[in-house]
Amino acid sequence: MKISSGLVIAFCYFLSPVQANVKINKDQFLATKDYIGNSMWLMGKNGVFIYSPDGKDKKVSIDGSAICHEEPDFKGSGYYSPCRFYDVMSDGKKYVWASLARGVAKIDLFDINTGAVVGSFDTCMSPSSLEFHPLRDEVWVRCSDMDANSTAPTQLDVFSASSPSGVIQTDILTDERALKEGLSSKGYSVIDNTLGDVGFITDTTLPYLFKVDLSTKAIIDKFEMNPPTNGLEKTAYSPVNKHIFIRSELCCTCGFEGSDLGDSCGRYPGSEVSPVTGAFAGETGVQGTCGSSCEGKPDIDTIGVYEFDTGNETIVATHLMAEGIGGDPYPSPDGKYIILLGRNGGKTIRIIEAGEPGRPSTKVFDVELDFNRSGYEDKSVSMDFAFVKKNGNTNIIFPSGTEHKIAIVDITSDPMETRYFTFNDDDFIPGRAPHGRYRRIEWAIGTNYVWVTDSSLDETYVIDFVKEEVVTTLTDTDVSKLLSVQNYEYLRQFEMQKQVVMGMTRGVSDNGKDSSALEVSAIVLGTIAIVVGIANYIYMMKMRKLFIESQASPDEPIALVKNLEQPLDDDSAVVPSVN
Repeated sequence: MKISSGLVIAFCYFLSPVQANVKINKDQFLATKDYIGNSMWLMGKNGVFIYSPDGKDKKVSIDGSAICHEEPDFKGSGYYSPCRFYDVMSDGKKYVWASLARGVAKIDLFDINTGAVVGSFDTCMSPSSLEFHPLRDEVWVRCSDMDANSTAPTQLDVFSASSPSGVIQTDILTDERALKEGLSSKGYSVIDNTLGDVGFITDTTLPYLFKVDLSTKAIIDKFEMNPPTNGLEKTAYSPVNKHIFIRSELCCTCGFEGSDLGDSCGRYPGSEVSPVTGAFAGETGVQGTCGSSCEGKPDIDTIGVYEFDTGNETIVATHLMAEGIGGDPYPSPDGKYIILLGRNGGKTIRIIEAGEPGRPSTKVFDVELDFNRSGYEDKSVSMDFAFVKKNGNTNIIFPSGTEHKIAIVDITSDPMETRYFTFNDDDFIPGRAPHGRYRRIEWAIGTNYVWVTDSSLDETYVIDFVKEEVVTTLTDTDVSKLLSVQNYEYLRQFEMQKQVVMGMTRGVSDNGKDSSALEVSAIVLGTIAIVVGIANYIYMMKMRKLFIESQASPDEPIALVKNLEQPLDDDSAVVPSVN
């Protein structure tokens, strides 16, 4: 016998009135909140604002006073609340996670479906990065305000993604081996489900990659970098070949005649260093500095990025920019590509395609960007990008930090094609901190829109990158992070339900004469059910409105229903873009 779609629809619609006959209580929280669905989250000085992908509909506003924490000022004389977001991420099923402040041991959580504030949870000091491990259902936090002799909680923390209030305290910093190694909290971590039960961490002051057991929360091995380096900086992981790309941290001399940087050490006084590159390579205890001041300098920043194979636990290659200097590695969402951004004024950007496991990634190509470099020749003009997969093409969109312009690079075309779009004809305002170079860009997943911030004008632009036009301009937006958010678990469940219904409608037919009559009856019944369902929906919406307006007593029985589903398009469930 064949079960018709009309009969299935009838069954589903007749369920609604039964489910609606419940009390108004706290279990109806979601029934009184709109399901925000695919959305763009703006996080910055004024708080959190959630918009539709085209920016025309503001769905949720959360004032900064409700979520931001006071942090110590740089002079050490007091506290202030900048509401500056260091890292944000979505677990794709329940929460949006945010680390907000330097010198504060808190993580803020928001409900992914409604944007409501869940709360602030204790963690290690100054949380700087967040990583989700979907198989372990954990969120790992890397913090950056600890030292090896600290007795405070560790600099690497972990939360249950489903129950963040549960206590799972790590002890890596206070672990005996970590103390012996002199491990600090300045560095990065690599946590990914393809690595299984282990992760890796770096330290900006040590030339080692540390291997961590995620279950015992202890360091189980370390790997020395070769060629030698002073420390390790930013990391990018590719699940395609299970390789980690690690930026070398180098020291250079300064503060005396003939030094690498000249007579001045810059903003901070120099200290004793032991360079491994440059004119003073191999010397110890010379005056100098380490880190960003030495990056992008010819003859100093010559090691670049290590490519570490996690399978054989060995370095298989090193990578430099086209100019022969190092760059910061960033992965594409699927890990197929690693992008190197260097201090070269944005003249070139190197793209590395992940190779075979255990072998060097040799397929490398460079993108030359026609951005204004005047005055920024040794700085990073483009500091963010968005990967966009649309209609079978892979595009990388780079925003200029010195102009109101984006570059749209189609890396699937042969040869690569680059086109430019100017989204604001006003003069660019140079010199205003942070000089516009910290533009953020984010793809509104499954759409033709990318969002671009402007720190020099406090504006945010929503750009249709297909039509190359601005569809929305938001003003007075001091944004530090953009995040495209979707509940992928909900989409998966919705898709599975559709498949079940389709399976029922493809039931086995008995080829009997009654089959046609049964189908006609089912269609009639389904039509009646639809009419009843619509009437029930209208009634429920009316009662919901009355509930919200009158704030009915929790003990008063009332019929209520809330449709949490929204129409979905085929492009909604796709891989998120990179920040």
